Amino acid sequence: MFRQVSNPEKWHLDTIRLGELLYLRDVNGIWKFASVRDIYIKNDDDEGGFQIVAHLHCDWEEEHGLDVIFKSGWDMPLIKIGG
Repeated sequence: MFRQVSNPEKWHLDTIRLGELLYLRDVNGIWKFASVRDIYIKNDDDEGGFQIVAHLHCDWEEEHGLDVIFKSGWDMPLIKIGG
């Protein structure tokens, strides 16, 4: 019924790995599929504070990625898909 592939192509391995996203035990498991591309700090001209922005590469959204933004004065970060 199943046949083992001796030299799987990259897309086979990526598909199997991304299938794990369907069976996460909790939301923190998502970070296994994301890695930081860059982090920078910028002034927030509107409120006089600052923002820390992390651009992440995501296995499920390779083209656009994910942004996590920590803004001074906010209790929680803003998470933006499609950075």
